[in-house]
Amino acid sequence: MQMVNPPAGTTGKNYASMTIRMVETVSRGNMTIASASNLDAPVINANWLLADTDKEVALYALRRAREIWKPIPSRIGVEVYTGANVTSDEHLLNLTYDNLDPTHHGTASYDPLAVVDSTGRVFGVQNLRIIDYSTMPLTLPGHTMGPIYANAEKLVQDIIDHYKASA
Repeated sequence: MQMVNPPAGTTGKNYASMTIRMVETVSRGNMTIASASNLDAPVINANWLLADTDKEVALYALRRAREIWKPIPSRIGVEVYTGANVTSDEHLLNLTYDNLDPTHHGTASYDPLAVVDSTGRVFGVQNLRIIDYSTMPLTLPGHTMGPIYANAEKLVQDIIDHYKASA
């Protein structure tokens, strides 16, 4: 979590902020088409912090961040946002919901009814493969770039091997 928009009255002033990132959450969102038209925006349900586990982790992280920053007011001033008096689970979770800021690359569904097999071939379509993170069986913790490169290299090698074998 980070403060996306500084509170009124703080613009132009020096202040410090802390970012809290939940790298691997339990909550899962979904996306589906809204209609047969590709002009209609998809229906996106992020389901952020839907699982109780994610809420508990967010609350722990917020409280731990406050502990870490306890000595800092003597150097830069008191907590401006949300204010030290905001301590209840409900208020802290509302703060979190209001300031969610995803920073990692989105990935596609890992649904068992997926449209590609483990080699990226699209079911029901000949000679079409998708090389994309969605071909992986689950989201790995951490940043997605490394696993994407490794997966792409594997799938490209599958394509090369397939065409060498059929030549």
